[in-house]
Amino acid sequence: MKEFTRALEIQPDLVDVGYNLGTALLHTGDDAGAASAFEEVVRRVPTYAQAHNNLAMVLRRMGRDDEAIEHYRAALRINPRLSAAAFNLASALDSAGRLEEAAAAYASFLKLEPRDAEAEARYADVLRDLGRTEEAAVHARRARELGGAK
Repeated sequence: MKEFTRALEIQPDLVDVGYNLGTALLHTGDDAGAASAFEEVVRRVPTYAQAHNNLAMVLRRMGRDDEAIEHYRAALRINPRLSAAAFNLASALDSAGRLEEAAAAYASFLKLEPRDAEAEARYADVLRDLGRTEEAAVHARRARELGGAK
């Protein structure tokens, strides 16, 4: 990480180095450092979808869920096919109790990744919580068929 930091001191516009620093800090558990690195990357290159996604992951770990949701949405505006951001958005909305939005987000994710058993199971749970039991049963069955636990 010292190498990343030194490279940024010499040439601060190296956004890939900043992204890699953020990723390294994320994996070491330095959430504040990772958030700072990713914030700088998205400030310099607002269209860097993966940096928005990773910033959102860190913000969520820091308990800053509303900000995380906005960065997941930003990542998807930039790259609507970024399935990691689509799943992470659905999960964040689900955890925040925003079930209607979570259901829509899981449905969007499943269009990108139709064979994801975990997403099918989570979608089924959200639908059940919304009282949409028939739809929930369909997705729970699909999760089982794909190898999920439902």
